[in-house]
Amino acid sequence: MPSAQAIPADVQALIKAAGRGRFVRSDVAAAQAAMAKLGIRVDTEFYAVASRYLLGSLHCEHDGEALVDVSAPTEQVAVATAFARSGWELPDDYICFTSCQGEGGYLYSITTGGVFDFTLAERDEFLRNPVAQWRTFFGFLRWYLSPDERIDQ
Repeated sequence: MPSAQAIPADVQALIKAAGRGRFVRSDVAAAQAAMAKLGIRVDTEFYAVASRYLLGSLHCEHDGEALVDVSAPTEQVAVATAFARSGWELPDDYICFTSCQGEGGYLYSITTGGVFDFTLAERDEFLRNPVAQWRTFFGFLRWYLSPDERIDQ
């Protein structure tokens, strides 16, 4: 069985600085079960972070798009992903980890580990030629959680 990714110290520091309220996950098993249902592999950066932290409790100073969580009290990532797949007709490779209340959101590729800043207006281009804005989930978190929005890794 593949092992979980280690979260780099700089990413952990950003998470601790940006976490609001209770941001350390108490029910790890529920999160891991929810991610298994979504097809998120154990050996991924997303799995490592979402197993340990409540994504919805992480605050970004420079972006209005809020992250949602994978498990209790509701499996918001599963709900957003189901909407993105049915409403926007996105392939099963993509997990939506924002609310999708606007006409877009952040998508995580369960195949490549890349993160995409998706907008519905650019859906056709996205389907023809998906290009990740961040090659890794840790890179996305470095940008999202950094007080300096110019960080892009």
